[in-house]
Parts: sequence; structure tokens; C-alpha cells
Amino acid sequence: MIATRLARALGPLLLAAGAAFFTLAVFEVGVRVAGYEPIYQVYSHPEVFWREDPLLGWSHEPGSTGVYVGPRPWPVEYEAPVRINSLGLRGPELAPLPEAGARVLLLGDSVTAGFEVPFEETFGARLEALLGAELGSPVQVVNAGVRGYGTDQSYLYYRDRAGALDADVVVMWHSANDLSDNVTLHRMRRIFGKGGLAPTEGGALAPVGYPIPDYALCSEWLLDAGFEARRVDSSFERAMCGFQTQLADRSALFTFLSMRIRRNPGLLLFLYRLGSPSGGAERAEGPGGGDPLAERKEYLTGSILRALADAVRSRGAHLLLIKPPEFLDPEVLARPDVGRVEIPVDLSQLEYRFENDSHLSARGHEVVAEALRPGVVERLKSARGR
Repeated sequence: MIATRLARALGPLLLAAGAAFFTLAVFEVGVRVAGYEPIYQVYSHPEVFWREDPLLGWSHEPGSTGVYVGPRPWPVEYEAPVRINSLGLRGPELAPLPEAGARVLLLGDSVTAGFEVPFEETFGARLEALLGAELGSPVQVVNAGVRGYGTDQSYLYYRDRAGALDADVVVMWHSANDLSDNVTLHRMRRIFGKGGLAPTEGGALAPVGYPIPDYALCSEWLLDAGFEARRVDSSFERAMCGFQTQLADRSALFTFLSMRIRRNPGLLLFLYRLGSPSGGAERAEGPGGGDPLAERKEYLTGSILRALADAVRSRGAHLLLIKPPEFLDPEVLARPDVGRVEIPVDLSQLEYRFENDSHLSARGHEVVAEALRPGVVERLKSARGR
């Protein structure tokens, strides 16, 4: 009797579910016939060109090539060719440096990597041309920027991997989202996670979260106020993440709907952020709407930048910080081997970035190269004097 009643109760629900599934399948076939494809067959996957890295979490796959297309899910604004050399760095293979030559190393995240424009239009390539013309001798500018990197990963790369490059000047691009990247061990929907760094009482940096675990795709891990690893995602967020990654990103119907919804940017971002504890951005808000970890993030980031300055000085090189954060210890900037570079324009203006993407356009890269030129020239001349 109970089984019969249960069957009668579930019958309409099962029929409705079946009808809905059949309807969605028909729409899926229809939009594919109309020429739509799953989202990552139209745009580049966020982790394109990445490989797992036991120290950095991820790094570029040496020798990989491709075309970087985006921004998802807006109208395509860039289709830039990308080449990763045998050292895992964007750009051509490095030729042996002549005895009278010099080398500049660029560190940073996606802004430095500049996948949105061809390599020749990145601020690194433009800077190399400007320096060679002004100094009259060969200068190599090496691009070690990687999408998604925090200050911690750039520092670890320089400390453990960049010694053989023997750079005379190191340029570090500090992005506002570095503060959150430095306390994030795994971001939901990201293939790879990373380790972290925690400041100690003695002023050193201790590794946290090593060896790097195989994080679940739909999980989010942060360093808490005590710089210990803590999972912060909820069951609802995991469910939404699972839906987005297992169905939506593989469905041509989702592509069709995204391109309709993008006419309402607010709604599109709301739907996307349903599967992200951090709101799809770089902030975890407290009860009052602020960031309860703000001071900790600043302290950690400042400690990493100080460690980077120490590592650069230990190799007899100079460090230039692009737009260094206000909370950075003034004693660091007061060092003779550390300089700052201010960009003379607001790079958030549409003139210097893409319409639906905050990354630099070719014009933005040109402005940054011009802003860097005087400081790098001064430091290279100083290095030659020594």
C-alpha cells in the first residue's frame, strides 16, 4: 500500500523531470545545429598552457603554443597567439647573452603575461626595444608572468627558479588582487591549487600547505587569520559549482543562454558567482561588509615583497616595483637597490584596456613600457657602473 502511494506521488514528478530533460535535449540539439558550441570551444579555458607544479601550484607548459581567445562570455575582443618557450616563459627562446648585454626579468600575474595581445605588443617586448635603442647594447627582457599568480608564487619562482637567468634588474607588477591570491590555496573551479606562505615571529616566511594536496575541483581553501588552511565552501556552492563545470561549460545551450544574458552584466555575474564562496572575485566579506582578513593580507603581502627585495639584493640585482602598495614598509623602498614605478595614467580607463576585460590592451602595454623605461635605464647604468 505504501509503495503504491509513493509511486502515485512520484509519478508526476518523474514525468515532469523526463519532459524537462527531453525539452533541454531538443534545445541542445537545436542550438548546436544553429552553430553554437560549448563555451570552451569558443573561448580559451582559463587554465590553458598550465601544468601542475609542486612548488608553484601551476606553471607554463614548456613548448606549448596556441591562441588565447576571450573574454568569456562577452563578444570576442582578442585572439592572440601565445608561445611558451622551453623554460616555461612566454616568448621566444632566450639567446645567449653577449658579454656587454644586460637582462631584465619581469614578474607578476596575467597583466605581465599579457596573453590578450601578441607577444610583440606586451610591455616587456616593447620595453626591450626601447632599452636597446637608448643604451645602444643588447638588452633581454624576460617575461616570467603567469596568469593567476600571487606575490607569493612570483617570489618563490625568483627564489628557486630564476637564478640561472642572472637578471640585472627585476620588475615586479603588484596587482590589487595579489592580497587575496596570497591567502588563497585553492579557488573553486580551478584545476590546480597551490601552497602558501605564513610570516613567522622572526620575520621569515614559512611554507603552508605543502606538499600541495589534490584539491577537489569544487572546493575553496584559504589561509585564515592564523595563517592555517581552512575550507570555506558550502554544500550549495559545491552543487552550483558542479552544475557549472559538469554541465554548463560543456553545453552549447549554456553558450546560447550566456550570450543572451550578457546583455544584463549584473545578472550574468550573479549567476556565475553562485558557485564561488569568494564571489568569483578576491574578497571574503565579514558581517559588516568589510574584509576581516584585510590587515593580515596586507601584512603577509608586505612580508613577501620584503623577502623578494632581499632575494634580489642577494644576487646583486635591482628591484623595481610597479605601483607598490601603500602598506609596504617605507624602509624597503628606501633601499638604494629598490625603486618604484608609477604609471602616469589611470589604466582602468577604456583607452588602455579591453571593453569587457580589465586586462591591458596594446595601448595600455605601450604606456607601461614607456613608464618603465627611465627607471630600468637608470638601474642598468648603475649595474654597469658597479
